[in-house]
Amino acid sequence: MLGNKFSFHYGLLIGLLWIGTTCLAFQPVISKNTFDKEYQSLVYFEDSSSVMIHEYPENYVHISKDDGATWKRINSVGNNAARVIKHPFNNLYAYIIGKDTTHWFTKDAGETWAEFKTEVKVRASEKRVIEFHSSNPNYMLLICGCKENEKNCAQKYYYTNDGFESNPSELTSAISCLFSHNNLDMIATKNETIICVSSPDNNIATSDRQVIISDDWFKSGDIVLGTDGVILDNILGIAVAGSFLIAAKIEDPKTGDIGLYVSKDAITWNLAEFPDGDDKLVENAFTLLESSFNSVHVDILPNSTKDLNMGLLYLSNSDGTRFTKSINYTNRASSGYVDIEKVVNIDGIIFVNTVSNAKDLITGRAVEKEIRTKISIDDGRTWRYISVEGTDCKGDESCGLNLHSVNEKKQSGRVFSTNAPGIILAVASPGNKLEKYDNSDLYISEDAGLTWRLSRKGPHVYEVGDQGNLIIAMPNNLPTSNMFYSLDRGRSWEIVDLKYKTSPVDLTTTPDSTSLKFLLLDRSPEEKVGTISINFEGVYNKVCNADIDFEKWYARYDGNGSPGCLMGHKQYFWRKKLDAKCVVGNLYNEPIAIEENCSCTDQDYECDFNFTFDPISKKCLMTGNVKGNINECSSSSPTFSFPSGYRLIPGNTCTKENSPSKEEPLKISCSEKDYGEKNKLVPEVATSIERYPNELNGRIIDYFYLEKSDTSSTEETIIMRTLDNEVFISHNQGKDWKRVIEDYEILSIVVNPYFPDQVYFVTTGNEVIFSADRVRSYVKFIVPVPINSMGINALSFHMTKPNWLIWTGEIGCNNPFSPECKSIAFYSTNQGKTWAELQSDILQCTWIGGLKFKTDDSLIYCQKKNDQGIYDLISSTNYFKKSEKLLEDVLGFANSHEFVFAARKDPDDRKSLKAFVSVDGKKFVQADFPVDVSVDHQQAYTLLDSSTHSIFLHITSNNRPGTEFGTILKSNSNGTSYVTSVDNVNRNEQGYVDFEKIQGLEGIAIINTVENPESSRKGSKKVLKTKITYNDGGEWSYLVPPQFDSEGKKYECSGDLKGCSLNIHGYTERADYRDTFSSQSAIGMMIGVGNVGESLTSIHDGNTFLTRDGGITWKEIRKGYYMWEYGDQGSILVIVNGKDNTNTLYYSLDEGDSWAEYKFSEELIKVEDLATVPSDSSRKFIIFGRPPLNKGEKSVIIQIDFSKLTERQCYLNPNDEDNDDFELWSPRHPFQEGNCLFGHEITYHRKIPGRDCYIGNLDLTPHATVSNCACTRQDYECDFNYFRADDGSCQLVNGLSPPDNSLICSEMPGTIEYWVPTGYRRVPLSTCEGGNELDKIESHPCPGKEKEYEDRNGGLHGFMFLVVVLLPIMMFALVIYLVWQHFNSQRYTIRLGDEELEEESLIIKYGVNVVAGVVAAVSIIPTLTKSVIQLIKSRIYGSYNNRFTTRGSFSRNSYGYSDLDVEDRLHSEQGVGLLDDEEEDNFDIDEEDDSGNDAIDNVIVGNEDRNSQSDSE
Repeated sequence: MLGNKFSFHYGLLIGLLWIGTTCLAFQPVISKNTFDKEYQSLVYFEDSSSVMIHEYPENYVHISKDDGATWKRINSVGNNAARVIKHPFNNLYAYIIGKDTTHWFTKDAGETWAEFKTEVKVRASEKRVIEFHSSNPNYMLLICGCKENEKNCAQKYYYTNDGFESNPSELTSAISCLFSHNNLDMIATKNETIICVSSPDNNIATSDRQVIISDDWFKSGDIVLGTDGVILDNILGIAVAGSFLIAAKIEDPKTGDIGLYVSKDAITWNLAEFPDGDDKLVENAFTLLESSFNSVHVDILPNSTKDLNMGLLYLSNSDGTRFTKSINYTNRASSGYVDIEKVVNIDGIIFVNTVSNAKDLITGRAVEKEIRTKISIDDGRTWRYISVEGTDCKGDESCGLNLHSVNEKKQSGRVFSTNAPGIILAVASPGNKLEKYDNSDLYISEDAGLTWRLSRKGPHVYEVGDQGNLIIAMPNNLPTSNMFYSLDRGRSWEIVDLKYKTSPVDLTTTPDSTSLKFLLLDRSPEEKVGTISINFEGVYNKVCNADIDFEKWYARYDGNGSPGCLMGHKQYFWRKKLDAKCVVGNLYNEPIAIEENCSCTDQDYECDFNFTFDPISKKCLMTGNVKGNINECSSSSPTFSFPSGYRLIPGNTCTKENSPSKEEPLKISCSEKDYGEKNKLVPEVATSIERYPNELNGRIIDYFYLEKSDTSSTEETIIMRTLDNEVFISHNQGKDWKRVIEDYEILSIVVNPYFPDQVYFVTTGNEVIFSADRVRSYVKFIVPVPINSMGINALSFHMTKPNWLIWTGEIGCNNPFSPECKSIAFYSTNQGKTWAELQSDILQCTWIGGLKFKTDDSLIYCQKKNDQGIYDLISSTNYFKKSEKLLEDVLGFANSHEFVFAARKDPDDRKSLKAFVSVDGKKFVQADFPVDVSVDHQQAYTLLDSSTHSIFLHITSNNRPGTEFGTILKSNSNGTSYVTSVDNVNRNEQGYVDFEKIQGLEGIAIINTVENPESSRKGSKKVLKTKITYNDGGEWSYLVPPQFDSEGKKYECSGDLKGCSLNIHGYTERADYRDTFSSQSAIGMMIGVGNVGESLTSIHDGNTFLTRDGGITWKEIRKGYYMWEYGDQGSILVIVNGKDNTNTLYYSLDEGDSWAEYKFSEELIKVEDLATVPSDSSRKFIIFGRPPLNKGEKSVIIQIDFSKLTERQCYLNPNDEDNDDFELWSPRHPFQEGNCLFGHEITYHRKIPGRDCYIGNLDLTPHATVSNCACTRQDYECDFNYFRADDGSCQLVNGLSPPDNSLICSEMPGTIEYWVPTGYRRVPLSTCEGGNELDKIESHPCPGKEKEYEDRNGGLHGFMFLVVVLLPIMMFALVIYLVWQHFNSQRYTIRLGDEELEEESLIIKYGVNVVAGVVAAVSIIPTLTKSVIQLIKSRIYGSYNNRFTTRGSFSRNSYGYSDLDVEDRLHSEQGVGLLDDEEEDNFDIDEEDDSGNDAIDNVIVGNEDRNSQSDSE
């Protein structure tokens, strides 16, 4: 009984004590205020109790001087406030920008306000209305509008240097301006330095923007120059990050590629370098992050993940010029903000959110991001996951703590970190991915983020006060009246009843986190906004004792648990002990980090100037001109000092007493005074040529370089497929390879020829894997039917619509011999998401475009089988809801450049072929062939080229297997009228022809002709000989051989070119059709394998030859058969043995004058191909080969990198050609005086052989056209129905009539005159003027145009008629008898100028000369008069004559061709294919290969309003 009574009383006592304790728990003072409208911004004056709220849309400003407990409206401002801005570098200054031209400022934290006025309105809506100076608070720049009627004004900047005590003065018109002293780290520039982005005419267009700098408030200003004196133009914007000034410059307007120019002193600006092969910076796709004093941090949004908002984080060296990748797949938002935050006041600790399932998102196997958080304690050099105390979540791949970061901010200020040493809070979730915000909890770390523990369940807003001694938190997922606070860093919590049920909008305190007062911005259930002030003063009655209540806390620990060093020092703070029951009470005095220096280690050094870090040797290698102190050498000093190549990172504080200094100069023997020159390459590196070998299982069967595109300026992506149908990708031009699309077996790879970023991988099923970004990511789509097995190309593409596809598959073909088996085509306009049927029973369906006359975008041609079993050519512009039959009995068609070419059987005899051409896609016109050319239906057409406004067509004249050859015809400009260019041109059984246009030069082509056509028709082996044309097929000649071979010996053969010429193996003998003689970027150069002799011998007996002048002169460069490639726009030539196993290549840096040897492998391999980027502009090459058979079925890929042969880029100055690295070169015709080719002389820039520099991306397009030339015989070819006779003249074919040139009057209304046929027509490319115009002998007026004709040609009357017409006739009559017979025999022949006339009698000779002289002298009078008049007019009005006719660009596309063959239907393995533009493959190697507006608004820099990232102009 006693025990029970005792128990009762004891329990009652405990209960009363608990109630009493609860009732005695501290309760803060709560003050509630309500506002009528929303608030736009809140400004807290640092180190004070003053805070302001800007009410919106009423535009009132309220101020509280007691941390938000009470509020008062600033009446002097009224409702005129457009913006409220606090000075970031002075705690007492703030500014209210008015809606009009009156504004206010305070210099005493809002106690008093004064007015200032501006001439025009301030642009209050700009992100940065005021630019501040970090060291002089009275220096400011104000962005304003323009004055009324002010022309050429984008916007105006005004300045104050007295803190607006006087009205601001006009500075300059500019796109943006800022002080170089833009933050506290930026101290290396002058105090008054201002940097602006401006344009000469104040044009806001990016292309006109330049960086201008001034030190005197723009009384004067200088244009900023970057690397090598390049003007910083095309500027997106400027920013300051850490101690770095940064200008973003658009380097390539077509691709949006951006260069970052970095400066630390506003004087020297250097282009920042990013790793080779990595993604480029492009407009609106990078974010400048909060950077440290000695490193710029930038996050790049690569093209491959731009739609997924995943970035790559890069860090710079200490001068901001070289960047290295820090981490992949950072989580970004479309606004450009990145989930990354640096811990405030502690060096080197960074949090970042990454996307852990990035690869699945890229491949389309996932649709939602899975976010993981990582931490770095060494400023981004290394990263690790975060552990959670007391759990199994140890911070590894399986589990780590993941934090909601920047892109899910719920309150102002930094997301995690505070000024309280080491105290970090976050809403987070543990696991292998970040959970939704509402499913996450509040976690706390006391060691700056290394370890965390769960503090409260559910998401909260939070704040820290009293240097971390007090933490408050409030749930923010539901309305509540409860707030919680903790005095033991979140281990336990007390509740505060706010007495108002509300939803928190923001929770804040003084910026330094030293106060015990907090301010909650809230929204009530009635949607009223207001503030709640929470005052915790009195929470403890005792103030902490500095001697007993604090402990030393180190900010960073290494992997061994010891305090860690960064930048040469450790950091520690004095922090209140956890169990001390006291308040710090050090109001407005934030904790100061104290540093302890560490001994220097390798981490404290970086490469010195003129040295660079080599990742292979892990050393700093000499790259520039470095000199030692030779003056130290003397009889008593046998050594001199030489730089070590290392320097202490600027700002690093490590001590060198206990460690050797890497800065210590080397001691070099005085006998090695040339040590610097000899050691530019470190001894451990054998050569400056680098190689990167890779070995793969299986044999390579094809590869593709992806060419440049509108969105990618590089060609470094290569796709490769093996015999096992495995696909590998390299994004750095073959240095590294990665297998992709591992879950599928790939049958073929198709690159969109018009949009080379797009690649399609055709699988064995109904799935196609598609990439739109050069195989950095890919998705799949389903095709409606399986791929066809009939040899029809499966995919066809549209020239201008990247999402439009045609898929040709098959149905009913389980038994391929079944009559139900047929081909069927479908189309898609949304990149394969949906499909609709086009036609069935077809040989091909394709989009048609690019013709001379514009066609409907939806125009499609199909070659479809009709009821009689023959194929018709049909077309439609509405996907065959309606269709039109264009031609019957069609054997094939091709869309090539400006023409559609089709072949059909002759409907009359069905034994011969007829060709048809269309230039508008609607109407086909039959091609007129020479009368002696007929095409049997068993023969073939091969469409060779149509890039020079006429069609080159090969017609097979002998189709006996193994001895095929034929005639090349050339068309007029509309492709309908053909003349014979050359007979007996070699082709092979597949229909390919030994014909190749020389890239980069107009109208030069090489062919091989059959010299024994008659015996070949009977089965004899073909005897081949090489010919070249310099006037687009008008004339052909043999190649002139060199006199001596590569060993200096004279060739055995001699005599004329018929018996001794250079002969080159052509297109039909190539294993890879892309290995062309020439290169678009190596102007005038060709390499080929052949022999000097009467005819072409076996390729394996051939030697390798080079020309530098477009084929006029050649030299043998090496004995034997070698593969070749051009690099760096022809400044590097590489050859490798193509016959025997080898491990050596040869290269030339002087256009083949000398050759060096390089050993690329220790073992011999069989080289199967030598390749580089399609533009031949790279200094990197790839060798594809096979190792010895004892290694099994393997392939070897070796990248050979010549980039380090020279560091200096060549200098090109078109305005000072004598002082740069280039010479001017002009192509010419070998049989014509001067440098004229096609009627004009044109010059090209070519690097001077031997100059030690690289060309790189310099634009070497034709320098200039010097002039048009007078017409000569080389500007003409034979007209239709004429042939070239043995004497070189053009003769009319017997039985045929000249073409009717008068038809031009009806075909082209408005034509005034036409010319009588002479047998000659001008080569379409020629732009010659005057001279020997062989096609213009006699003209006639068009019907109805007689008066205009007479006016144009200066009709003759009166005396002039007598002089010019009658007098010559009378004089001519005097000698008519003497010359009659001679004239009669010659009157129908126009000769080309080479022929010798037979000897004439003196009477005839001189009689004719007299008549001719008089006639010429008299008849020139009207012409001379007309010329004088025209000359006067041209002086007065200027000349309107163009020096060129329209002939496209000087550059040409790939010179491939396709053929049309009845037996093999259509062949298309290169270029302008008759089926499409793709290639079928043997080792068939196909060298195919973000942006928004123009604002650096996307460039985001940290330090505004305690956000780690904020917008910068």
